[in-house]
Amino acid sequence: MSLRESRRRKREPWEYHVPGYDHIDKSALEDEMILHIDRDILVINKPNRLPLYKGPGGGPVLADRLDGWRFGRKGRPSPVHRLDAATSGCLVLGRHRAARREISDLFASGRVEKRYLAIVQGSPPRSQGTINLPLFDNGWPGRPRILVSDQGKMGETNYTIVAANDALALLLLIPKTGRTHQLRVHCAAAGCPILGDPLYGGEPVDGRAMHLHAATISLPLDTPLTLTAPLPPEMNQTLADLVEDADTWWQSFRTRMRDSMKQSSAA
Repeated sequence: MSLRESRRRKREPWEYHVPGYDHIDKSALEDEMILHIDRDILVINKPNRLPLYKGPGGGPVLADRLDGWRFGRKGRPSPVHRLDAATSGCLVLGRHRAARREISDLFASGRVEKRYLAIVQGSPPRSQGTINLPLFDNGWPGRPRILVSDQGKMGETNYTIVAANDALALLLLIPKTGRTHQLRVHCAAAGCPILGDPLYGGEPVDGRAMHLHAATISLPLDTPLTLTAPLPPEMNQTLADLVEDADTWWQSFRTRMRDSMKQSSAA
């Protein structure tokens, strides 16, 4: 039985946003990483430089926090899709097995829409366009190194230049496929590597993290859910060099993206 069928039989609607729901532990309100919680899923704003699970480099990982995010459930939540360790932003976790299965199916079928913001060095050749390039992993387990190669699988990314100066550009990136390091390699191949991404040609930024952020996500649930994750401090600081008032610009961007994605999901 699917999660959706189970809800219909039990007459249990999806419930959104923590305030006002007695069955959810109110401590969830105190965690700044949590964007949304209901009985089935948890959506967080993952910090950059935080891998999901332990790797050869050691250090803090997201998995260390999962037990603290049970909020009354016996099992701990688990991510239902990938997000690079160096990338910040929206990450969806399923709170139980049925939810993880259903949301994973939505990702696998391409029905989840994700929009990223990236600050890059230089600019693409046109103000907007599509990058179609095959991507091949030439690395080793746990340490991918992606090349543009006919040996790989095709990746597709739509981009729009949102703002730019002589040295940097702010791009809106919409991946149509989900290849490993797709956005990073596609930006580099377009001649504009992501700032803070030395693996693919981007310059380090005074020790700051890579400027790639999963800004908005839209889930086509029974009641469609669209969420936007605030920029990390490092990107917000650099954004001030590209737009006149970064805070005002961000509020406007968030409203436009949520409205646009809601219209897209309703179509």
